[in-house]
This record gives sequence, C-alpha cells and structure tokens, in this order.
Amino acid sequence: MKNKIQFVILFSLFFTLTINAQKKPGLGTLQSDIALAFTGYDGTNSCSVTWNPEKQLYYAVFAGNGDYPLETFDSRGMQVHGGIIGADTRGIWYNPKTKQIEGVDFDGGYFKTVLDDAGHPVNSVEVKAEAVPGALQSIWQFNPTTGGIYLYAEGNIMGYSKKKFILKDVIKIGSLPCSLDEINHTTVVYTGHKNYEFGFLDFVNYKVHLINTKGEFTASLDLPDDAILNEAFCFAFANDRIWLYSLDERVWKGYPAFF
Repeated sequence: MKNKIQFVILFSLFFTLTINAQKKPGLGTLQSDIALAFTGYDGTNSCSVTWNPEKQLYYAVFAGNGDYPLETFDSRGMQVHGGIIGADTRGIWYNPKTKQIEGVDFDGGYFKTVLDDAGHPVNSVEVKAEAVPGALQSIWQFNPTTGGIYLYAEGNIMGYSKKKFILKDVIKIGSLPCSLDEINHTTVVYTGHKNYEFGFLDFVNYKVHLINTKGEFTASLDLPDDAILNEAFCFAFANDRIWLYSLDERVWKGYPAFF
C-alpha cells in the first residue's frame, strides 16, 4: 500500500511539472534577439526558416527558383554554410525522424535534402512526381509529431499527408481580431504548442494571432513598431521564435514568442 501511495504521489508530481512546463505565448511586445543575414544575392521572397535542434542550426530559403540560396546559420545567427535549394520551394522544414531538410516544390511535389555530419546540406534535391494541391503560392508547414503538412488557403487551414498529398483535415478559421484581408495571405505558421498550434501575421495591426486545432482564436502576440511586416511570404516560425524578413536588408529577424 505504501508503495502504491508513493507511486501516486510521484505520478501527480510528474503530471504537475509537465503541465507547468507547457510553454505559453509571451506577454508584452516581442523583441528581436537574433538576425539571419543572407550572403547570396539571388531571390526576393524568402519563405521559410527552420531549426535543427540536434546541430543547433537554422536553415533559410527563398521561393521562386531552384538556384536561389539555401543558407545555414548557427544559433547566434552567423552564416556557416551556403548553397542553393535546388527546387522552386514553397516551404521547408527539418524532420527529426529522417534527419533531413524536406519541403514542397512548386512544380514537382515533395523533396528532401540530405545533411552531412555537421548538419550542412550536401546533395542535390530529390523531387517526387506528386501533384501539389491547394494554393500554389501557399507556404507549407510541418507537424513533426504526426508527419502531416499544412497550408493556408481562403480562410481554411488544409492538412495533408506528407508523401501522397492526401487531404486529411480542414480547419475552418473562426473569428480573428482582424479581417482575413489583413493577414499574410501565403503563410500560416505551425508552433507545435498545445492550444496555440497555428499563427497568422496581422500586418496591419502589428500582431500575430494564434489559434488552436479547432480554428478557435486563443491569443495574440504584439510586434514592435519597427518590425518589418509583409502581406505575403517573409513570415516563419522556428525554435519558439516568430521570424520576419526584410526584403531591403535581406535579413530574417527572430522574436522569442513562447516561454
């Protein structure tokens, strides 16, 4: 009986600590703590930032051409590797299961890029001949827990299986504190945090609005007045940070958003 009581106490403590460890959106105005500056000059609309927690590296790319840069940065924002993406990408992510960079190509479907032991991209991109559904300019997001991928299109978040692009889920967006005309129309970000899974950039009111998997509005993050906001592309989420891209400076700035 004593052992059973001890087990219950330990389980309750573990459960309490787990709940308390749940990260929440930051309060007050977000402040940038890191910048990723491209050294390559090709490309205009940078569309994705992703984080490799094992190697402590960021990767950033442009939409529009396979010859545009894929650049790698360390945790301080220093560029440590340069190359090209090899696909006209509409979103990349780091997959912790395959330990590769993966993404969606505008024309050809799903692609992957193998990383070397240092975490740097080394091979040409392999493109699978799958039809890409949905809005062609939408930037795809990845859920590493389920392996599903998402995009935003006309008031809905569309969830697909990664390899076959089979529609699995449609999340209708409920009432946001702004008009849908005031949000970045190519990009919804996936945070992975319970009850705040998806985020939209409100480029008029300098906010990021968060919703849950039911499409319900749950919180807003305040952005500073000097943040660079865009109506399309140039918005990402990685390593618990909101990322905003400056077209003029060719720099992504990261804003810690969950604590």
